[in-house]
Amino acid sequence: MPMWGSFFKTGKCVTRRIVFDSAAIRSLKARIISPAGTRVEIVSALLWKSIMEASERVTGTQKPSLLTHLVNLRKRVEPPLSENSLGNLLWISSAKHDPKTEHPSKPSDLGELAGKVRESISKIDDGFVGRLRGKGSESAMAETFDEIVEMKMKKEGADFVGFSSWCRMGFYGSDFGWGKPIWVSSYGVGGSVFMNLVILADTPCGEGVEAWVTMDEDEMAVVAGNEEMTKFAKFDPSPLVFD
Repeated sequence: MPMWGSFFKTGKCVTRRIVFDSAAIRSLKARIISPAGTRVEIVSALLWKSIMEASERVTGTQKPSLLTHLVNLRKRVEPPLSENSLGNLLWISSAKHDPKTEHPSKPSDLGELAGKVRESISKIDDGFVGRLRGKGSESAMAETFDEIVEMKMKKEGADFVGFSSWCRMGFYGSDFGWGKPIWVSSYGVGGSVFMNLVILADTPCGEGVEAWVTMDEDEMAVVAGNEEMTKFAKFDPSPLVFD
């Protein structure tokens, strides 16, 4: 917990559902010149970009930003582990962006951010997992946590947004005896102490992304009015209207 302490915020938070349908995902991928990557990567990049812009708008300050993603290790080893294997087989990938030093005079580029997300996740591969399991475990862990601590220690402060993806987990195929679900969701949170957190889930068709985003209420209002976001996403649509 001490490692994450400075990334907690105080104030009033709000959680909203931000839905990217399959057509929006295709349009977003078409905007990326380099390999577009997955829908999780491109949606993460757009949300990260919008959250950074909202923070600057509300606080009047450009801050470095740290993004983390929880990564399922089951598919990251050779041979892959069973998806039904028990335990929290997860690790944290991290990417950082500092608009002051990287883009002092222009907005952050969506393609560049998507590349950073993709690169950070791709580092969690069979070789890395092997180090976690072997004699190199301490240095492997340090690589992850050193970057997080470095951002935490920035004297001007740093923003943080943590992602967890439920996509491709097969929740819509679950049947406990009363039929398969028509809608699978996370839940909203409230309180005066919080972190910027995003849970990504499949839309019912399996091709879109539903993001449950918890963040500062004032900054969320800026995100909801962001022209780029409103072009590709719907805020709090009815869960009974499927793409």
